[in-house]
Amino acid sequence: MDPSRSLSMEELAVILRSGADGPHSAGLPRLTGLSVLARRVRGLAPGAYHYDRARHGLVPAAGPGPGAADGLTQRHYAMQNYAVDQAAALVAFTWRPRPALETLGPRAYRAAHAESGAASQYVSLAAQSMGIACGIVLGMDARAVDDALGADDDDRRSSLCAFVGHLLPGTASLDDRLR
Repeated sequence: MDPSRSLSMEELAVILRSGADGPHSAGLPRLTGLSVLARRVRGLAPGAYHYDRARHGLVPAAGPGPGAADGLTQRHYAMQNYAVDQAAALVAFTWRPRPALETLGPRAYRAAHAESGAASQYVSLAAQSMGIACGIVLGMDARAVDDALGADDDDRRSSLCAFVGHLLPGTASLDDRLR
């Protein structure tokens, strides 16, 4: 991802709306939500936000404030295929275990994570349609993400994350020949 280019609010809005409007289990309440750790989004102060699906807006999270996204570094990501600080924003797919478990019992874990996975695909497709890079990542330290979002204040937990930002200039190649 190109750390010299910021996302626009409009680009972030399309990405968030796509993830929030993605599929969920028919006949069940929506189990997941979206949160954002913004680093470089034009018109949005760096920091932690929760996406309010009903009003299609961002609400500041009770996290550590403007430097929340800067607190997440490469040491919080288990792999080396993305540079954490190059993402313009981190989108966290979140859920609240307590009410989900009260509603669905033990299967709430699977249902919430399946819903997060489906929403992540909608986020990825929306980003790709605008020419924006999107990496769905499993190797983020969930506790570090939760801390940056102020999870202790509202029982919200992250289950999956996506890095979004503009593509680096140049082209990529793929050698798919069998050897």
